[in-house]
Amino acid sequence: MSVHISSEKLLRTLVPIIEPALLSGDPLYRRGGYMCLALISEGCSEAFKRNNLEKMLSISIKRGVVDKDPGVRSVAFFALGQFSEYMQPQISAFAIQILPVLLDFLNSLVLEKALDQSEGPCYMTYDRMFYALEVYCENLEDKIVQYLPVLMERLLGCMDPRNIVKIRQLALSSISAVATASKENFLPYFPTIMDALKQCLVYECSESLNPLRIQAIDTLSSISRTVGKENFMHLAQDTTQFTLTMLEQGPDDPDMRRAIYSLIGGLAIVVTENMATVLPKIMERILQTVATTEQDCRTENEQDGDVEDDDKDDSDDYELQVQNDYLFEKAEAIITLKESAVNSYKSFSPYLTRSLEAVYKNIDHGQEVIRKASVDALCAFVIALDNVLDTEGVLRACAILMPKFSKLIQTDKEPCVVRNLLYELDDLIRAVKSAAFATPEQAEIVVGAIAGVLQNNTACQDSEHSGDGDAGEVDNEESECNEVLLESACNLVATIGQALELVYNAEDKSFGSFSVILQALSNAIANEKDASVLDNICGALARLIINNFNLVPLANVLPVFISVLPIRTDLVENAMVLKAFRVLYVNARPSVVDFISQMVSITLHVLFNGQFDDCESHVSAITFMLEIQSEYPDHFNEH
Repeated sequence: MSVHISSEKLLRTLVPIIEPALLSGDPLYRRGGYMCLALISEGCSEAFKRNNLEKMLSISIKRGVVDKDPGVRSVAFFALGQFSEYMQPQISAFAIQILPVLLDFLNSLVLEKALDQSEGPCYMTYDRMFYALEVYCENLEDKIVQYLPVLMERLLGCMDPRNIVKIRQLALSSISAVATASKENFLPYFPTIMDALKQCLVYECSESLNPLRIQAIDTLSSISRTVGKENFMHLAQDTTQFTLTMLEQGPDDPDMRRAIYSLIGGLAIVVTENMATVLPKIMERILQTVATTEQDCRTENEQDGDVEDDDKDDSDDYELQVQNDYLFEKAEAIITLKESAVNSYKSFSPYLTRSLEAVYKNIDHGQEVIRKASVDALCAFVIALDNVLDTEGVLRACAILMPKFSKLIQTDKEPCVVRNLLYELDDLIRAVKSAAFATPEQAEIVVGAIAGVLQNNTACQDSEHSGDGDAGEVDNEESECNEVLLESACNLVATIGQALELVYNAEDKSFGSFSVILQALSNAIANEKDASVLDNICGALARLIINNFNLVPLANVLPVFISVLPIRTDLVENAMVLKAFRVLYVNARPSVVDFISQMVSITLHVLFNGQFDDCESHVSAITFMLEIQSEYPDHFNEH
């Protein structure tokens, strides 16, 4: 529910309940308090970052991870992981308080579990501690460098062969996160880690060691993407041979293939166009995975029919895990195609059409992870077609994809899928520009879908689709999730406006849905309270004015636009607002005469507060003020 309603309203209700629970003498109440914090962290992330983050970290979570009750510690680690995932980048500032706690726990783990081959009652605590460590570390970037010596010493200690496989597996996963964050700063540990990985990267192993082998492949994939291709290149040939052999001769295990696909994607980053020798050997297998349906992935239990009643629960759990493994295998196969198109687009070009056709069939998949991966890949394929100068291919692909993407924006019930689609569309249109819209009708369809987002009129913004109770209890329009959707839509409006200037600039006719989207932006300004969303709307309007002010009904838009300036938080938009002012002042002076005094006030505010982020804009603003002082001294002298 937290992603569908106002975070402020939710916290006003829950915080008075959570705080006493965290202080309760009953561990069940404490567990409940931390679990509640974990579950609302995504939907309330902005509210926490603004007001309560330090309090929740220093008083609640830090206390929870050292609680005497193992169950409370486990849930507190889970909450810390959730906070680390959803409260970036602000939570990274608390590394000096958080990492020592995690490192101390990691040290105790190394000491206590070295010779313990059981998975006793504290097993879940270890699992969630590593989860918190992994999620927190992977977002630290340069801030992790000072902790690397101790962190790597503890993680390598967990790799002692005497430790249980699960501990070593979790340590490898955390090493992946550390490599991702530290990038080339990871190089001093690279040889040591490779020695450890080589013990796991074997062609044959026992069933009990297979999870460790899979995690080692995942870790090698992460390292290949982060240490720099010049530092990994000497391993490329052996790594390539390993992936080919495992695909051909390895176990029939979807999780193994998922890991191998991920490693192939990492190789594409390292060897780029040298993938030309590898792709013919792997493409059929990858495309087969993309085309496979869940009906083709039945387990032996399903095929054999009868299952004993006593074993039914275990069988159901097993079958669910197998289905998930096939699902993630398919998602990774799609992502691998995308990474090949991005990093080896010349070598991959013979496979673009087949890949596009295969992935397109998954865009309506029932699982959001597949839909999201499909959108990412399809947009990458179009950009790859543009990179190899296949203009006709771009036009054909966009003629199919733009209507489909528009429908997905309107009908998909998952906000994360729609948000990701808006991001990817933005990148696609920036890359291929006018080719994204071969006809005005195609552009009309996309703009209409975006207008639906701005009007809170899509399926993912519909309270009836939230699945969180009665519609009357859900207030999607005020949710943080909806604010992010609006920001993404506004950014895309500006990008489309820039592309449309290229397409329609010479046409003396109005672009039908443009008025709809402008009205939607104006309505959003009137109803929106979040400063960052308002800044994005202003930035979108400014870009539309800059790109083609003739398409903007200035008499209606300018009063609303001016009324919510100056920019509040997203100061990079100040440069766009200034450019819009200057475009109107030079080219549409009669429309802005009545607003000159306000334009002066806004520009002086930004100048005096040093809120232009580049010297060029600062100088341009001063020049603009001097022009107005010369031509409209009365308006200027009012300030």
